[in-house]
Amino acid sequence: MSSFAEKKQLKELYERREESAESYAQYQFEMSCRFQKYLKRDGYCLEGLKVLDIGCGQGGESCGYMSQNPSILVAVDINFELLRTAVNFARRKNTRALFVGADVFKLPFQNASFDVIFSNGMIEHLPRIDGLFPSLYRILRPGGIASLSFVAWWGPFAGHIRDQLPYPYIHLLPRTWVYWLIDHCRLAPHMTPERVKWKYDSCFTYTGWQVRAMAERHGFEIIGEKYEIPTHPAWSAFRMSIAKILGVRPYTAGEIWGVLRECLNFTLPFSLWFWILRHLFRISWVFREYAPDSYVLQLRRPKERIEY
Repeated sequence: MSSFAEKKQLKELYERREESAESYAQYQFEMSCRFQKYLKRDGYCLEGLKVLDIGCGQGGESCGYMSQNPSILVAVDINFELLRTAVNFARRKNTRALFVGADVFKLPFQNASFDVIFSNGMIEHLPRIDGLFPSLYRILRPGGIASLSFVAWWGPFAGHIRDQLPYPYIHLLPRTWVYWLIDHCRLAPHMTPERVKWKYDSCFTYTGWQVRAMAERHGFEIIGEKYEIPTHPAWSAFRMSIAKILGVRPYTAGEIWGVLRECLNFTLPFSLWFWILRHLFRISWVFREYAPDSYVLQLRRPKERIEY
């Protein structure tokens, strides 16, 4: 499959992901399969290792990790309805992941049970994180690695309302204002204002430095931080339209002008803002907290010293 066709397929999956739990699992699976090449590039080889995926949701990402043939993969979530979807999805994909319903603060595993722990999009939904890292530290073997990905509250598109209100930092407005905007924005047919508000209310105001400080306080070593700098949908649409103009489908003059106008009105100043943050505050907490769309923290449990 060509790169353009692959991106088009992922875009279609992304747009339909909220239609049902199964469609969201399929979207997770496809994204996880693409994520594997980045794992291998960074030296993460899961073959023969014991892997834990916490906050697995519909299980798509967990099934994607199985492509690297870990010796065992356990996926945990506290929502049993999502776990039923995950089990059915794993059966369709013919994967042998084990799904467990459990609280991340009281994980039912023995000490030093896993070599690698993944978590994607879970931390921002926890009402508290003080008990998370002792639990992870206990079940991770000495020298094991944990990769935690989450949306920090002070990033431009936190609150999980980007699809409905695709404007940066709008989630930082007073809650009543955000509710009003949700009630008056255009929603996809399968979305309701109540569901969007529920997603928004399920996010807590953790920052990247808070999570990092909490991990270090409980004995983890920070071995890496990664940031995903967002691109406004107007710019993505502009790039997609150029590709279509070059041969896939000709756009009308009105469509081209609409995309260009949107880019000129919003995307260019938006991109300039992130250019300033990237180049003037690259090593400062300002860039780390206010620019990334998502924040990935890579941790290692130190190897225990043997006293003679």
